[in-house]
Amino acid sequence: ARGMLTYTCEQTGAPRASTVPEYDCSSGILFDNLIDGDYTFSVFAIDPAGNEDESPATWDFTVAVAPDTIIDDAVDGEGTSIANGGTTPTDNMTFTFTGTDVNDPSNTLTFRCELIGPTGPSSVPEDDCISGILFDNLIDGSYTFSVFAVDPAGNEDPSPPTRTFTVAVVPDTQILDAVDGNDDSIPPGGT
Repeated sequence: ARGMLTYTCEQTGAPRASTVPEYDCSSGILFDNLIDGDYTFSVFAIDPAGNEDESPATWDFTVAVAPDTIIDDAVDGEGTSIANGGTTPTDNMTFTFTGTDVNDPSNTLTFRCELIGPTGPSSVPEDDCISGILFDNLIDGSYTFSVFAVDPAGNEDPSPPTRTFTVAVVPDTQILDAVDGNDDSIPPGGT
C-alpha cells in the first residue's frame, strides 16, 4: 500500500553531503546553511519488505547567494563628506565601502568599481578596487560611482549601490599684472 512506504532523502553537493534517515525524510524537508555550489537532492522509496527504489527521484539545484555592497562614505579633496547627489568644489573623491555575504566572511569578498562621468565609463580592476579608492584629476561635470561586491564563487551584487556627485571646481582667479595709462606696471597696493 502506498501509505506504508518510507523514504530516505539524500543531499549531495559542494562541498558536503547529508543523508537524512528514513524516519526524518518527509515532504518539506529543509537543508539549511548551504554554501554556494551545485547540489542534488534525491528521494528513495522503501517498501515494507525493505526494497529500496533503484532509480530515486532527483532534483538538481544551485545555491548562488549574491553578496551585498554598501557605500559608507564619499569624501572630497577638502575632507568633506559629500552626500549622494551633492557637489564638490575639488577635483577628487575618495570612496569607502564594505560588503556582506551570508555564505562567506567579508574579508573574502573582492570588489569591482565603476565611475561614469563626462568622459564616459571607467572600470577599475578588482585588484585595485579597495575601500578608500581615490579618483583624482576629475573634470567638471556629473559622475556616478558604483561598487559591486564579488564573493569567492564569483557571485556579484546584482543591485550595487551608487553615489552620484558633481564636480564644480571654482576657478582660481589671479591678477598677474596691473598697468596704468602710461603702460607702467603697478605693484599690488600701489597707485
